[in-house]
Amino acid sequence: MKPKMMLWLIALLALGAGVNAKLVMKSKTQKHQAFTLYSRVIYDDASTHYEGNQTRFVWSDGSYRVVYNDDKGGHKEYFFKQGLGFFNVSHAKKELIQDSRISPNAFNSPPETAEDLQKRPQFIRKETVIGLTAYVQRVMDEKTKRPLTDLYFAVELGKMPLKEVIYTNGQAVLTIEPVKIAWGEPDTTMLVVPNYPIVQKEKKE
Repeated sequence: MKPKMMLWLIALLALGAGVNAKLVMKSKTQKHQAFTLYSRVIYDDASTHYEGNQTRFVWSDGSYRVVYNDDKGGHKEYFFKQGLGFFNVSHAKKELIQDSRISPNAFNSPPETAEDLQKRPQFIRKETVIGLTAYVQRVMDEKTKRPLTDLYFAVELGKMPLKEVIYTNGQAVLTIEPVKIAWGEPDTTMLVVPNYPIVQKEKKE
């Protein structure tokens, strides 16, 4: 898997992003814990190494925005607006690319409990990460039986992953390691994303 596709895979697996101030929709939604999660990103395989930072802004209605930058000049940004859906921001094309595979109501359900997380078939263990109990879920490749992704969920963060590890050929190559959490609604300025036209992600045959 190409390095630049890693964070996009994580977004789809964990359902990851923020909200355009002009894409506001009033509806009854499940309340969630609001927070800002700051993480360090490290990619390392036999031929490539880079490091970066990722910030995940999460609002109480389930909407979120993720911004990533690395020391190779890489930048990624994606967001999810409850009631509207998931969008990848393409600054190169000046587009908001909507992925219809993620339901616009993906987060309109109660957060899982510790018991729920441990009952998942992907659950493999518990760990303590920056003071929170994390329930590690491992996604496997059905054909090779090798790990694809480890997602660490904490009850306090609801459906948002606390930590993430991506594998290539069974080897861990990309880690998103949490550094700190700021609890409470993120600054409203983080609600603003580029006012680009919305396009639909093309489906693969």
